[in-house]
Amino acid sequence: MSTRVQFKEDVERRQQIRDFILTRLFVSLSSQDNRSLVTIKLFAALIVLAFQEYQNGWTTFIEDILSAIDSAFPTQIERTELAKLQFLTLLSEEFETPRLGSINRANLAQYVGVEGRNVALRFIDRYTSIYDGQTSPDSDILREKGLNCLRNWVQFGIPSLELPQITDRLIQNFLWGGAHEICADVLHEILNHRNTVHVQDTIYNKLFAWLISAEMQQQVQKAISEEELCLSRSFMRVYASFGENFYVRVLAELSKVPEGHPAPQLVYLNMTLALTNYPGHFPTDQNISFTTLNLFQHAFP
Repeated sequence: MSTRVQFKEDVERRQQIRDFILTRLFVSLSSQDNRSLVTIKLFAALIVLAFQEYQNGWTTFIEDILSAIDSAFPTQIERTELAKLQFLTLLSEEFETPRLGSINRANLAQYVGVEGRNVALRFIDRYTSIYDGQTSPDSDILREKGLNCLRNWVQFGIPSLELPQITDRLIQNFLWGGAHEICADVLHEILNHRNTVHVQDTIYNKLFAWLISAEMQQQVQKAISEEELCLSRSFMRVYASFGENFYVRVLAELSKVPEGHPAPQLVYLNMTLALTNYPGHFPTDQNISFTTLNLFQHAFP
């Protein structure tokens, strides 16, 4: 009898802790930016608690927390969506935290890796879509949060069949509203992702066609001539990451081009080499030229 009473008290105590964190979280969300340190810490505490409670029967915590956010701000759509994206971003981060202790990660990983990922990708798809070349300022904020969320989930683990579609979305967003830095990071993650090997031909073809396109040639030259440091660094990251993973294939295809015929592989190599001309001062912004030079040193030992 005493064991049953103790168990009931433990359940009630955990429920009180959960409700307290949710209450404080919603107070923080209503009075502060959703990226404030207090809000982030409260989200992290809630997620770690949810991970612990998963083995005690809270097996729908992702749906429950998203629903609670909806209920807390029923008329504030932007605040609600930003809060959801913040939760989904931290969800994949906190799974790797040592604070989980002895929790059975296998079952939890199945739930988070399937349900969490699917929900996150639906949100990301919604807020990284560009319709008729137009977005509102609000959607630009949601796009930034969506791309940050995507970066975390790619690191966490995305099925190989999802990667080509994600690559298309990153290409679409790269030159839109200052999203190039996040897009370059995610493309780097995809190129080095363990699952990319299963779809590497598709990834190669998509990225190669984009990297040698007339638009990219124009944008790279413009960034170099106008000394746009951040954009040039993003270009460097993408061109170098692509080369590090596919330089053998690029050179093999180049060797098969008949003499006198156009060689798109040379366009890629020339554009990558052009980034070594970026002006700057050591060591801050010369890493753009150093990284691309190192690629050529690696490709042509």
